[in-house]
Amino acid sequence: MVDLVIFDCDGVIVDSEIVVNRSNAAVKTELGYPITVEEHIRVFCGQGPDSPVTQEAWAKLPPEYPQIAYRRSFERLQEELEAIPHIKNVLAGLDLPFCMASNSAMEKIDFMLKMTEIFPLFEGRIFSSEMVARGKPEPDVYLHAAEKMGIDPARCLVVEDSVPGVTAGAAAGMTVLGFTGGSHHAHMEIGDMLRDLGAQEIFDDMSRLPELIAHFRAKQA
Repeated sequence: MVDLVIFDCDGVIVDSEIVVNRSNAAVKTELGYPITVEEHIRVFCGQGPDSPVTQEAWAKLPPEYPQIAYRRSFERLQEELEAIPHIKNVLAGLDLPFCMASNSAMEKIDFMLKMTEIFPLFEGRIFSSEMVARGKPEPDVYLHAAEKMGIDPARCLVVEDSVPGVTAGAAAGMTVLGFTGGSHHAHMEIGDMLRDLGAQEIFDDMSRLPELIAHFRAKQA
């Protein structure tokens, strides 16, 4: 039985990954680490600030890179960010509890949700990897969200779009769905990889989520 839906944020609720990856690729290139947007998405997408991949790249960049990249990405998000199509209607129509568990910083999450007018739907139910010892791909933030919501992890359904996210949800013992409808997925073939990592269904249209939730609720009843 599914008693709680846990959403990732970037690439699942807001179409931010393409914006941030374009911005970060440009900043890295300007600072002497040339990389295309497509390469940046393949290598960095879904990685938290403490991941080995991120740390290895930052070691080759000047110390001011994180601050410049963070500020520039906020500027680009303010100009370009949109919600994932259909997500507002889907959230408004859900008949069971839901929350958010993200690798992003709370400041960024709040900024993006308020920009897209989604914040009220998640207020008080937003969990960031800043709150736990380890970010995704470790399961900590998902287990933390389930604990705070008072739900057994085995009765949680996760909606994720990245390799670290699906890995984390599966490691938490949750049912995981892989969403590939974000704009950044136009630059990567990831559906089979997400399935291999534990996603039980792959979908690219958020309007399908209610039927998928109903399917897994019935399957586990």
